[in-house]
Amino acid sequence: MKLILERGVSFEMAIRHIQNGEILDIIKHPNIKNIPIKTVI
Repeated sequence: MKLILERGVSFEMAIRHIQNGEILDIIKHPNIKNIPIKTVI
């Protein structure tokens, strides 16, 4: 619910877009020092 309130999108909506190939970019997490293996989709 927090994601919907703050960003206007749900986790399920994000998964649906990823499954449909609707990805803008895949980048390394900007906080590479504390989160070195995460990516941002």
